[in-house]
Amino acid sequence: MARWVYFSFLFYWLGLPGAQAQTDSLRGKDLREVQVFGQPVTRYAAGSRVTTLDSAFLHLQNNSTLAEVLQFRTPIYLKTYGQGMLATAAFRGTSASQTAVLWHGFNINTPTLGLTDFSIIPVNSFNQATIQHGSAGATYGTGAIGGAILLTSSEDQPTGLQLQAQQDFGSFGYSYTSLGGGYGNAKLNLQTNIYQRQAQNNFKFRNITKFGSPTEKQENASLTGRGFTQDATFKLNSRNTFGFHGWYAFNDNESQPNMVVANTHARLQNENLRLMTSWQHQSALGNTAVKAAFFNDFMHYQDDNNNSVTKVQTYQAQAEHAVLLKEKLSLKVGGEAQYFAADVASYGREVSEKRAAIFTWLRYNIFPRLQLSANLRQAIISGFNPPLAPTVGFNYYLKNNPVNSLVLKGNISRGYRVSTLNDRFWPTGNLNLIPEASWSYETGLKHQLKKEQLQISTEATLYHLAVDNWIQWIPNLIGQWQPQNLKKVLSRGVELSTEVAYQMQTIKLTAGSNYAYTHTEQQKSYQASGEPLNQQLIYVPKHTATAFGNIYHKNWLGSANLNFTGYRYTTAENDRWLPSFALLNLMVGKTFMFQRYQFQVIGKINNATNQVYQTMEYYAMPQRNYGLSLRFKFN
Repeated sequence: MARWVYFSFLFYWLGLPGAQAQTDSLRGKDLREVQVFGQPVTRYAAGSRVTTLDSAFLHLQNNSTLAEVLQFRTPIYLKTYGQGMLATAAFRGTSASQTAVLWHGFNINTPTLGLTDFSIIPVNSFNQATIQHGSAGATYGTGAIGGAILLTSSEDQPTGLQLQAQQDFGSFGYSYTSLGGGYGNAKLNLQTNIYQRQAQNNFKFRNITKFGSPTEKQENASLTGRGFTQDATFKLNSRNTFGFHGWYAFNDNESQPNMVVANTHARLQNENLRLMTSWQHQSALGNTAVKAAFFNDFMHYQDDNNNSVTKVQTYQAQAEHAVLLKEKLSLKVGGEAQYFAADVASYGREVSEKRAAIFTWLRYNIFPRLQLSANLRQAIISGFNPPLAPTVGFNYYLKNNPVNSLVLKGNISRGYRVSTLNDRFWPTGNLNLIPEASWSYETGLKHQLKKEQLQISTEATLYHLAVDNWIQWIPNLIGQWQPQNLKKVLSRGVELSTEVAYQMQTIKLTAGSNYAYTHTEQQKSYQASGEPLNQQLIYVPKHTATAFGNIYHKNWLGSANLNFTGYRYTTAENDRWLPSFALLNLMVGKTFMFQRYQFQVIGKINNATNQVYQTMEYYAMPQRNYGLSLRFKFN
């Protein structure tokens, strides 16, 4: 792995001197012509609910993980196996493997498990995060049943030289260090960031499984993570732009035991290297984008009784061409190919797989008030017959003027998920699995009010999601756990959100809230699994909500973030559950300016109300704790 790290660093910085020597002959406005082809959400997702995390919030939370920012700014339920441990999403009531996670347009879900651990994705590895809710197989391929999370690094960075450094401290041995820098002009943009994060997580908790609920100190929960990101964009001329993105991460985490099992000193190491390069070309015939990527994923799990190593190499390529057929009609066509090579000790042999897909996306603005999109994807995978995945959506403006807009939205989308390598090649795997398939229907209203000092955005969505041939591991006839296409699941719900921004002379106020009602049940079982029908699925809360408020006054800032999670059933019969909880995080900071130098001090209180809670049964979580962030920036 080390040689790939050195290679990517060398590639990145050797290009700096020559790039700096280029003549800065293009005007700054020419940079606006560059389009990010990896994010077709806004243009080709008419009728879909799309959430973009605020860039200012991401900047303030740059020492956090993707799991933490999603928990406090979206109604998505994060299933977390302890403080800083494995975190996966229950997106509109779906499973962890039914959420697609893309980095610069490439799916980073591991081919062996089919999911992403959000606890090992640091916020400083991206600066743009977009969430598309509901099935989106036509746009993002396999796994996009519950939704998709898109991570990118913006190419629109300030010009000149920038440097930044950050040091954070916190309770339970928490420490975070970050160093970064960048350079940009009209032709070139370079950004790099190096970080290290660690915590002992030796917090105290009440062990409710023992007589008298004694207070104990958490063991075997320490974590260490480090890595770097590299982003480079070079504009050769007004028609051609080249890009390179690199992301290396190493995490060595102990696996926190729950309250009812013995400590087996479990430990999980993850090492991930992701490299991608792109070429974008603009001409009278349209815009063309070609991208290629290489991923190297390593995972080592060990405890007192087990020692397992997983190695996967992924090669990917994508090509897209977008053309404006008429003033109101645009079309994008493309294709992609993937090759996986997996070396997993438990498989007993090396395994490889080839995948491909072709797709087309259409956007048609029939008249000023009506926008339509129609997308289509067909995947090609040896040994499988993935369904054709279409999506059709519309936006209809009931009102549209400079002050007020009211949009009626709706879409119908099909999603699918191909079984993972573990599902098929584990010793008790099943080679006869067929892809999961889903149909998603949603409709909603979105209202926006824009005045000189006040902006308000409110959205309401109703959805109906049906997933067929849901894959689940169950005991077979001889008692071995084996994956089966077991059931049909129906999820229905409501999602509400609102955001407000108010600007006065020296004060800016922002606030917002999100709410989701999720009713998810098993409608049909294809085998005698013994699971009851028409009951809420386990670990899917019916009610989740978030709220936030920020105040900026001169060089001061204050922030409050609230997360509410309703009760979650822990048995299929719905006869046992975890109580609901609410978490409140507070933050206050001050910025000191000295010409081009900026120094910022931020204090944090996490779980300010000292809530006792569990996200997963019998996994302890810390109560009130504190943090201090010191940040320096030169530009």
